[in-house]
Amino acid sequence: SGYSALSPDGRTIAVHNLIDGLHLYRTGVSGEQRPRRHFKFDVPPRTKHALRLAFLHQGQALVCGTTTGNVCIWETTTGEFYQQLAHDNDIVQTVAAYHRGDLSFVATASTGKGNNICVKIWRAKRAAGSPQDATETLFVATLLALEACTTSLQLIPHR
Repeated sequence: SGYSALSPDGRTIAVHNLIDGLHLYRTGVSGEQRPRRHFKFDVPPRTKHALRLAFLHQGQALVCGTTTGNVCIWETTTGEFYQQLAHDNDIVQTVAAYHRGDLSFVATASTGKGNNICVKIWRAKRAAGSPQDATETLFVATLLALEACTTSLQLIPHR
């Protein structure tokens, strides 16, 4: 299997399975168990690379890179594929998520041919007045990407 991520409440763990997506398991369960949920990639992987994943929006969503150049986001309660973020055509092996207040940030990175490195930072803000646990308002705002795709990594300050 690939990488894994522990949910913010510590009750579940998501694991990249190297074949077709992610599996979600309960923590604290002894013995063998079946996945609670299976999150499938939008298209089959090109190669078997271990991919990082992260919980987003206080555990209400999962985000993972792909070997096809995209970033996939799923709703954790239903397992539905929610959104795809374009990240060129390179393998997106690194993903990190951060949440503060009404904002959630996702950082993704891929390495292309040679020394090309592409880092994108995505920002999502909940709709004003929406309940914190409303799944239909998870990704209301358009996600914005700040790109730093060069032959050497250079961070671009956020304005």
